[in-house]
Amino acid sequence: MASSLLSYEEQREQRIERNRLVLAELGLLNNPICGTAQQKGRGGGRKEPPRPQRTAAAAAATEGVRKSRRLQQQEAELPEALIPTSDAVEGSGANRSCKRVLTMSDRALQTRIWKIRRIDKLQSFVKVLEAHGKTELAAEATQALHDLGTSPTL
Repeated sequence: MASSLLSYEEQREQRIERNRLVLAELGLLNNPICGTAQQKGRGGGRKEPPRPQRTAAAAAATEGVRKSRRLQQQEAELPEALIPTSDAVEGSGANRSCKRVLTMSDRALQTRIWKIRRIDKLQSFVKVLEAHGKTELAAEATQALHDLGTSPTL
């Protein structure tokens, strides 16, 4: 077995030497573009130093930094200008609809209008759209209510 391993190593060295000659003939042996000037692969590369561990002093220094309200299981704070003041927006689903109107694009809201199949939900959505000044979308939602077979009683 030792002789076959020795024979294999000799064959390997001969193959490597033949490959080097071919690379030299092609002018690629010491070409930095091809990366043959230095060995690629394992080891030899620079490694980044490990990041230092966070100390208690560093944690205390970031005490005043703003933290995510979502991670603290708290409601998001909306600017005053975005909170509707209309009394027409009431009900259990109105809060969710308000958030949708504030965060979704008009195109997404338009798609949402035509996906709603419950009449009471769509009526509430019309009120929220009107309260937020989205009159064109409110009109489209009213049309969707009409298509559902109900007269819009708002």
